[in-house]
Parts: sequence; C-alpha cells; structure tokens
Amino acid sequence: MKCGLQYLWPVPLLMLLTICGCGGESGSSSDSGISEVTFVDNGAVTLNPTITTVTFSANSVAYSETQSGNVIEQWSRVVSLSDFSSIQEIIRGYNLSASGDVTLVNAQSPCIGHHGASITIKEAGNAHTIKISGLVICQSDSWPEGVRKLMDLKSDLVAKYQ
Repeated sequence: MKCGLQYLWPVPLLMLLTICGCGGESGSSSDSGISEVTFVDNGAVTLNPTITTVTFSANSVAYSETQSGNVIEQWSRVVSLSDFSSIQEIIRGYNLSASGDVTLVNAQSPCIGHHGASITIKEAGNAHTIKISGLVICQSDSWPEGVRKLMDLKSDLVAKYQ
C-alpha cells in the first residue's frame, strides 16, 4: 500500500516560502507605512473655483477636477510600484509626515488670487496634512525642498498617467 507522499511535497515548500517572507504581502509598499498620498489644489479665487484632487496609492492614481460640485474630469490608472515608491522616498527622506504648513515668510510678497493647496499623507493609520497657503502657492522656490520635490513629482506623474 502506498502512502501518497508524492502529493504532500508542495505543503512543506509552501510553508518554507511563507516563513521566508515569500508569501502574502511581504515586500509590498505598505512596509513603509505610507498607504496613500492625496494632493488637493483648491483653485483660483473665483466665484466657482476648480478643485483638483490627485490620490496615489500603491496600486493606483486617481484624478478628479470638480467645479461647484460638478465633475469636469475624472480618471484613474494603475500606477507602477516604483512610482509610488518614489513618492514614499521623498516623504521619508524629508520627513514630510512630521513637517508643518507652508506659509508666507516675511520677506516674501504674497501671491494673490489662489485658495491654496494641501497634501495629506496617510501613514500607519494616521493622516498628516501639509497646507500650502494661497499667499505662497505661486512661489514654489521658497517652499521647503521636500514639499517642492513632492509637488513636482506629482505633476510629472499626473502627466505620465494622464
């Protein structure tokens, strides 16, 4: 009588792969704790500003423009893990999860005509928002370097996936 051992060999192999970290979610972008980054541009100071929202996660980028509650443009795409990792690297490298709002410095002349913007970083179940004052939105060269690089990367990735 045969034991049927030829059918049992996959079980130890699967156990070994799981123990070694080759199964499940290991190696995914969630290891850094940053699960989502949302950029909101509140538009120009007008009667009905256009609000643009861009949300990146490990799997996708979602884009929408609304005006007075009406959707003007909306799309979503699968995003490459390397692109989302680039976002995470800037956030971690410049410690943006702990940074403050971007406001007007005394020596600057204020921008006129914009409501401002924000970046919300979801990390380890918490959300941290960086607000960019409408008075400084037009002077990105005066922003902290990490915020400037993150906003530039967002623009590049929107153009890439659009």
